[in-house]
Amino acid sequence: MADESTRLVCPKNKLEKVVDEDGGSYYAWSSLEFPVLGDTKLGGGRLVLHPLGFALPHYADSSKLGYVVQGSGKVGMLLQAASKEKVLRLKKGDIIPIPLGSISWWFNDGKNTNRDFTIIFLGETSKALHSGDFTYFILSGSLAIFNGFSPNIIAKSLGLDNDEEAKQLVKSQTEAMIIKLSIKQAQNMPNVDEDENMITTFDTETSRPDVKVEKGGEALVVTSEQVPLLEEVGLSDIVVRVHERALCLPKFCANSALRLTCVVRGSGNVEIVGANGESVLKTRVEEGQLIVVPRFFVVSKLAGEEGLECFTIITTPKPVISRLVGKSSVWTALDPHVVQTSLNISQGMEKRTRTNMSKNQIFVRNDGTIIEKGVSRVFKEGRGRGLVEGARATGFGETKEATARELARERWGCRLAVEKEERELTERWSGGARSTSS
Repeated sequence: MADESTRLVCPKNKLEKVVDEDGGSYYAWSSLEFPVLGDTKLGGGRLVLHPLGFALPHYADSSKLGYVVQGSGKVGMLLQAASKEKVLRLKKGDIIPIPLGSISWWFNDGKNTNRDFTIIFLGETSKALHSGDFTYFILSGSLAIFNGFSPNIIAKSLGLDNDEEAKQLVKSQTEAMIIKLSIKQAQNMPNVDEDENMITTFDTETSRPDVKVEKGGEALVVTSEQVPLLEEVGLSDIVVRVHERALCLPKFCANSALRLTCVVRGSGNVEIVGANGESVLKTRVEEGQLIVVPRFFVVSKLAGEEGLECFTIITTPKPVISRLVGKSSVWTALDPHVVQTSLNISQGMEKRTRTNMSKNQIFVRNDGTIIEKGVSRVFKEGRGRGLVEGARATGFGETKEATARELARERWGCRLAVEKEERELTERWSGGARSTSS
């Protein structure tokens, strides 16, 4: 269990700083530190551009998706077989596909003063030079491809007069991958092609979520139907924002796809279950960690106090997500008698379970926690007056036969309640009620 947990979750603070310049930095999740990336042919990196920071034109050996987690900026994209670049405006929450071998540059034009422009890249590395890692080929700077050619070849290729001109062209830019532009240089950068954003990128901040549950969270799946370029990239993605202490219900990818998740904000607990009901992961995750979910494995997330935002890529442009519990789950779709027989439960329990599941769609919302602000409120109001009076006082109903458990269940769906805490609160209330009435 511990070995599997270590294998599927990237250790904390293991982002390797590859480039660090005045204009910004580039970090990578290395397959040496996180070997499962190599095993599954997945990869990840993070680009941070300071104001006026410019990532020099380059291409990579992997298809990937970029997710803007902070700030805004421009990106120039030259797709394969295209004769002209597309210049796009990106802002927080935008997703952009980057096909294998396409040329791109990235620029923080300072629209958000003194704010970094930060993008998370996740992708697949099946065609990469090194499985599990992105390799970049820079077109200019100290790491430029031209540096490897002799001056004579460069001079003849570019029609220059002599080798000295070739050396000057290649050696003038001394920075490695990221530079900082002057204000004048920034003003001369190309304008944005506004119409291209609608077909090339996807805005997760303002788009309507596929599912939104008050105090629970929201989920948005982006496929090739919304962004056709994802078909070429061969990926899709899910952005999930789980509110504080809410639960994202267990689900799996039914069409044999891998998932790579980056924790963008917050923290929480993640559980993954594999074949034969084996728990392969139970761990706490924090911002900056990666999680690999193997094919057909089931994953669930429970957000911490600050909530939990995750960006996930799926290794298919058209994923089929199946849910084990909830309103649209496999159990609610099956015949009640099949469910009852399969689980070997009573008809009453099957009905109760089906009713409870029909109330939840992907998320189980948090109302402060069932025990702390639910049952305890009933207990507090009921001391000396009886449980039913306490229920009326807190607005939970007037059923005379209602128990604390049923009241909590009616109001919040008590699946998340902790049995031990509930019993302790019950005993505490009973003792308090007796002492009050004596």
